[in-house]
Amino acid sequence: MSCDTDFEQIGVEVFLRIFSRHPELLSLFPFGEVLRHDDQDAEVNAELLTATLDEVRQHPTFRNHAAAFASAIGMAVESLDDWDGDLTATLLQLGRMHSETEGFTVHNFSALGHHLLQHNTIHSQTEEMNSHDGL
Repeated sequence: MSCDTDFEQIGVEVFLRIFSRHPELLSLFPFGEVLRHDDQDAEVNAELLTATLDEVRQHPTFRNHAAAFASAIGMAVESLDDWDGDLTATLLQLGRMHSETEGFTVHNFSALGHHLLQHNTIHSQTEEMNSHDGL
């Protein structure tokens, strides 16, 4: 990721995709209180979820978390050859921090990874299509 990468926008897109498919994960975050639903385990109707995600998108804590997440991913990618240095320490610290979050599980990391890879695949395909349009 280059210096001009908009980490906040990338993080926002990834997290909104995750929350649209796994709305129950909103309850793990401080901005999750915008989900006004009595039973987090019940299926959330599409209209309520859309309104909720619109509120989440504007929440300053969400936007900060999204930017920090995408920035950490960017740092990890740029530091792949530095496993013995800051990268390992940073990733271990992030893992410890998230493991202390009540309700956060390995499955949550799996969902996050899936949607991050999906975002990167879509982004790469879009860039490739745009480069062909300029021919």
